[in-house]
Amino acid sequence: MLSNNIIRQFFVQILGLVSGFIISILTARILGAGGRGDFALLLNTSQFLVLLLGLSLSPAIVHVISTNRAPLRETINSISFITIVLVLGCLGTLLFFPFDKFNFLLPEGRNLFYTKAVLLAIFITSTTSILINSILSGKKLFREQQKLSFLYIPVSLAIYIALYLWQTKLSLRAFIIYYVAINFLQVLASFYLYVRYARPPFQFKFLDSTQLKYILTYSFTAYIANLFQFMSYRMDFWFVKHYSGSEQLGIYSLAVSLAQMLWLLPQAIASIFVAYSGSGNHDTIVNQTNALTRTAFSVLLVVGAILYFAIEFMIPLFYGHEFLDSIVLFKMLLAGVIPFSITTVIASYFVGKGKVRINMVGGIIGFIFCLCFDIILIPLYGNQGAAIATIISYCVSTVYTVFVYIKASHSSLKQLFIINRNDIVFLRAKLRDIMLN
Repeated sequence: MLSNNIIRQFFVQILGLVSGFIISILTARILGAGGRGDFALLLNTSQFLVLLLGLSLSPAIVHVISTNRAPLRETINSISFITIVLVLGCLGTLLFFPFDKFNFLLPEGRNLFYTKAVLLAIFITSTTSILINSILSGKKLFREQQKLSFLYIPVSLAIYIALYLWQTKLSLRAFIIYYVAINFLQVLASFYLYVRYARPPFQFKFLDSTQLKYILTYSFTAYIANLFQFMSYRMDFWFVKHYSGSEQLGIYSLAVSLAQMLWLLPQAIASIFVAYSGSGNHDTIVNQTNALTRTAFSVLLVVGAILYFAIEFMIPLFYGHEFLDSIVLFKMLLAGVIPFSITTVIASYFVGKGKVRINMVGGIIGFIFCLCFDIILIPLYGNQGAAIATIISYCVSTVYTVFVYIKASHSSLKQLFIINRNDIVFLRAKLRDIMLN
């Protein structure tokens, strides 16, 4: 069941990868380098708000529901109430935080009220989507989610293509409105799945203090880990915007988004494996973790090698000569993105085992290295300095996570990195079964 779900999710992620690649081309063509930079900056700040004010409830919801640690109805009611409080907290932050004094957080020359409204809308859709999909994942309704993705991804892609054909040069303001509307459609689709497959009979009951404390304690550790990890991923966007401007940020953000698309496979594995790793025989879970890790790493190594040479032709062909500087940045980032794929899978093992503190320490270590080298390198070398800082951060986090995992699981580096004949035979058999079914 686990392997079937992961392989199906891999196909979903391939579809998402193709769709995301095409959408990134359309976005670059519609907005240009400067507009893409402003859009990336707005998304970066909105994602930071979701993370900062969202408490990272998703891992706790999946863990609690998949291991039956609390009644489903009470869990949903309690988390829904918390989500409403978080939305009110976001509203208060947007109303009173002095964004004008931190102009590197938001695009310059934009209506501040409108920008805050967009941030609130993205926060609401994101937190609602996280809540619903966490419930579905906790119930292990992966097949239903995958079927929906096969419908939703082409629809969203068709909308972006229609926007491009309708008007090649949309204003950033109009483009963002469509972006929020597409996100809202995704929330509605997920809510449909929840109502049909996961919604328990309504009762006005909430978790008791012990159960709620367990969820919040679990979430807090994941929250710290995700917060520092996000800063390692995207903190450099603000530095690049501050020192180099929107156009350079547009070029850098394109390279980052293309490189991080390679994480779709390990993220597909992690999103499903976390619901299984909390239960079952320890040796079996370790063997599964090792197999999934080395498979993801091997696939990404091959894909990364192909893209290293193909990117020379892809960027000028699809994005235009305005983004030529993204080529060298993409090649540099591969040195950090590919090793970090291991961390993504292993982190799901620790989450399932309730050892989120390990991920938290890894996130903090990566953040410290990224911050130090961002401060030193970006003022001197701009985008390339940001890329070097990111590579160092990813590699240091990977070394720490692998070291702790090997010590805890008694695995070897060979078991984590080198794919073997049995893996290939197993994958072929599973692919054949899925195709036949």
